[in-house]
Amino acid sequence: QLDRGYLGKIRDYIALGPGDTSVSASGLGEPLEHPAAIEFLAELLSDQNIRYVFLETNGLQLDKLESLIAHESITKLRIIVMLNSLERYSEFSGTPQSSLGAVKNNVRNLTSALAASGKNAAEIVYLQALKVEENESEIDALYALAEELGASFLFQKYNRYAGLLPE
Repeated sequence: QLDRGYLGKIRDYIALGPGDTSVSASGLGEPLEHPAAIEFLAELLSDQNIRYVFLETNGLQLDKLESLIAHESITKLRIIVMLNSLERYSEFSGTPQSSLGAVKNNVRNLTSALAASGKNAAEIVYLQALKVEENESEIDALYALAEELGASFLFQKYNRYAGLLPE
């Protein structure tokens, strides 16, 4: 778990670089569950050496980001909501199918709040789907949902890792 000391080391290291670095808050688990997630994101957004801050999330806790909407550097934030399937949401996300409605509402609320503050929400909020055989028939619906919610759509190509994984 990221703590203040380690975040300081990361920022010190970034300061040594070219001043055009991007940082990704992602990995194992949901980044917005970290007790200091919003505080850390605000610090990263304020860092002049950081160009973009990417946040990969399941979308269930997007309401926590409302306090960042007024941040002077909110346009540096890229929120990527992982949404690989509508029909098989539970299977892909590991959460109940009923959570899909909450994710949709959370994305809609966030994009609306960003738009109300004069920001282009589609430059900040993205729905992302990994292209796999199981969701191939849903890609158009996922794209349409992103558009309906005021977000952009990211279509991530499946990585077979040099043929080690099945097509």
